Amino acid sequence: CRDLGLLYVEQGQLPTAEYVYREGLERLQEIGLEDDLMAADLHYYLAELALEQGNNLQAERQYLKARDIYEVTGGRDGLKMAKTLHGLARALAAKEQWSRAQAHVERALEIYAQRVEPSNPRISGARTLREEARARVARGSTNGRR
Repeated sequence: CRDLGLLYVEQGQLPTAEYVYREGLERLQEIGLEDDLMAADLHYYLAELALEQGNNLQAERQYLKARDIYEVTGGRDGLKMAKTLHGLARALAAKEQWSRAQAHVERALEIYAQRVEPSNPRISGARTLREEARARVARGSTNGRR
């Protein structure tokens, strides 16, 4: 269902992609695999969809679910965890929760440094977000909500 969802995303059919991901999660839950790595991946994809559509609260919830599963399934220091933490930081920044965003993007950068080449665009994007979060935290803009 992950690949099918990605095809729908590529075609711009975001509601259908979301449906496919949610159905996949339901099927995993039915067979007792709601805490499986595949479930974490589906939560991550749902978070990306929510963030793209400006639903920052839903994105945050889905990223947190993905993060929690990666933590207990051995994916704690993997690239998927870094991408999840980076996405979570983006969702939090969109809600102007800069202090929390900074903590998550810092951890994402630690993992990226171990897993990808320094020229990877994810690293530059995460560094930009980290610098903005640091500046906002220094100015005291840490708790705004959207």
